[in-house]
Amino acid sequence: MAGFSASAEPSALRVATSAPRGHVLHDFVEARVLPKIVGPIGPGNLQYAAMWKVAQRLTRKPVKFGTILPELLAASVDDEYYKDLVERVWAISDALNRELHDLADAGCPVIQMEEPQIHMVPVRGKTFGKLDTGDLVQLFNNTVKGLRDKTEIWCHTCWGNPSQQRIFRDVQSYRPTLAALSRVDTDAITFETCSSGTGDLEAIGETIKDKKIVIGVIDHHTLQVERPDQVADLIREALKYIPPDRLIISSDCGMGREGMSRRHATYKMVAMVLGTNIVRKELGLTEAECLAADPRFSLATAR
Repeated sequence: MAGFSASAEPSALRVATSAPRGHVLHDFVEARVLPKIVGPIGPGNLQYAAMWKVAQRLTRKPVKFGTILPELLAASVDDEYYKDLVERVWAISDALNRELHDLADAGCPVIQMEEPQIHMVPVRGKTFGKLDTGDLVQLFNNTVKGLRDKTEIWCHTCWGNPSQQRIFRDVQSYRPTLAALSRVDTDAITFETCSSGTGDLEAIGETIKDKKIVIGVIDHHTLQVERPDQVADLIREALKYIPPDRLIISSDCGMGREGMSRRHATYKMVAMVLGTNIVRKELGLTEAECLAADPRFSLATAR
């Protein structure tokens, strides 16, 4: 991005949970090397549209593009230019909005905004000690302003995943901030409902009425691969509160953050599809293709 130094330097990641030396999260923070802000922020040479085109031309399936939100980026870097933290975060928001419009204009069908800190406020307090949930909703909506006229916008929420680790000792709840989250300008919102439990599903269904609801049915922290029947049970629980035409099945969060092999991640995704197909069949819906479970490709039947 324009406004950042050309070289990177070791810098404390302010948003990570503090951990003592010798803990994996301390290693995660200490190894963080980022450029610092030295001038006015702008899109610069991000090239989001070019990156999306490279991925999309390799598959006929639609490719979703994800990007960090301004408050996390603003909290992650040192700043020698902006005197006010709020001015810094709004400058990043405006710059990202311009870049995301280029991405949408290139044809990207879905853009996912990663990690708004809205649901973190009851746990950590106001972002930068100044931005409350209402301020963060305004910041989110400024970052995606005008984009829903061009593409589909998703808001991804989770409770952190550095090096496949849980940040909080206790399971957290979305309930205190669901009303605020319902005001973000998106088509879909994701929620952790596997690793964080299903206790918020009723409140989510009662509060989020005008958006698709994306629930996580596999845990991104553990190497234990979920069984399809476990996935199906979680989906059935969600369907008590969320209509099937607004329910989307996903993972809690990403599984590519150092701690998990591709093999484990692959079979978690397979379990997600097989478990969803159990419920699809019960509802009389078309089942999704799952090549990993297709008997045509079984080695036992190979000749």
